[in-house]
Amino acid sequence: MPKTSRSAKKSKPARRKVAVRKSVTRKTAPKKKAVTRKTIPKKKVASKKQLVARKKVAAPKKPTPKVKATARTKVKARAKVTPPRPAKVVPAKPAPAAVKPTKSRLIKANVAAPGSQMPGVARVAQTEGATESVLQIGQLAPDFRLPANDGRVISLSEFRGRKVVLYFYPKDDTPGCTKEACSFRDGLTEIEQRGAVVLGVSVDPIDSHQMFHEKFGLNYPLLSDEWKEVVQAYGVWKERSHEGRAYMTTERTTFVIDEDGRIARIFPKVQVEGHFDEVLAAL
Repeated sequence: MPKTSRSAKKSKPARRKVAVRKSVTRKTAPKKKAVTRKTIPKKKVASKKQLVARKKVAAPKKPTPKVKATARTKVKARAKVTPPRPAKVVPAKPAPAAVKPTKSRLIKANVAAPGSQMPGVARVAQTEGATESVLQIGQLAPDFRLPANDGRVISLSEFRGRKVVLYFYPKDDTPGCTKEACSFRDGLTEIEQRGAVVLGVSVDPIDSHQMFHEKFGLNYPLLSDEWKEVVQAYGVWKERSHEGRAYMTTERTTFVIDEDGRIARIFPKVQVEGHFDEVLAAL
């Protein structure tokens, strides 16, 4: 065999086989038909006016069955029937409001109301020389009728022939008034030995006098001048001021009245300490 050269063998390179992929056609699934959903119609919303109109239309009431009337049902029916209200009568001139009667009112069967008079009764009698605000020694003391703590009605004129210690004080159960009242209580025996009696007067009501009298065991009457006529007649109803506020009150004053009903001594603006001794000296 003829020898071939190496160059001749390498002249033609060997071709590689290339695998060619065949295109695979994929089967696509058939498209589903679109389902058309039926739309539910929306409910109509009633307007406010329609709702109000519906409410106004009341449902027809069912007729109630008739019940046979018995003795019990008749009694209940009578009880349910309310009497007709009386017609209001408007008076032409309204009457003044009535005041509830209390113990503090001046025993109205015996004492006249302010500004009025009753036969045989005078709250404050105007005497010779007496004025509304100033009294002097030697004048007749204004007569009066006032209720006492024990229910009596006491007049000044019933003590003619005896001396009277008539003292005015501002208020029950206060320190100064309590001390003054107890000094007359403790020395009442000495005053009676000189032929005199003691009368205490303030504008407090009867109820207050009763409690004050019982609390300290006073042994002489306390008179109530709620109408303030006696304190004005004796000139002891005065205006005072405290911390810039003006007010009316009873000025602590004592009158010594003789057997003839005339004023023998006047102690104005009394200082409680030692007052009993100066009153006793004036009797």
